[in-house]
Amino acid sequence: MRTRLFAIPLALVLVLASAGLAAADTTPPSGEPGGLDVVVTSTTVNPKTGMVTVSGAVTCDVDFDYVGVDAGIAQVVGRLNTLRGWGYTDTGGCLAADGSTSFTLSFYADSGRFAPGKAMISISAWGEGNCTDDPDTGDWNCENWGSASYGPTAIRLGKAR
Repeated sequence: MRTRLFAIPLALVLVLASAGLAAADTTPPSGEPGGLDVVVTSTTVNPKTGMVTVSGAVTCDVDFDYVGVDAGIAQVVGRLNTLRGWGYTDTGGCLAADGSTSFTLSFYADSGRFAPGKAMISISAWGEGNCTDDPDTGDWNCENWGSASYGPTAIRLGKAR
């Protein structure tokens, strides 16, 4: 009887702790050094072609001359197949005075076609600003640099209009 009395609260604590860990895994982390952050505003798919389009914004607290964004999507199809695809875009930079710059990138699955429905997304953004080439060492030095990531998190691919 004592074992059951101890086991029930212990099981409840373990369930709540694992639920907390699962919740922590789905929240996007905030920006890293340099004041850069990334957010997804929409994800759509063309059901005829399987092309996914991801749109979002990169926010910046300092000036970046260059900001790159890449996205990866995984979608489970059936019981044994997972479609994967990746895309990249260069936003051309982000000025702190503007606060953010938007991005849109499109890509296909590595094999098969993405379809409307559940999927997982991961996004990374990185930037450099006020960079110089050291003539003595040949090193590339940047006053401003940063990176940020979003996900992996669950999304719903909506039909493209």
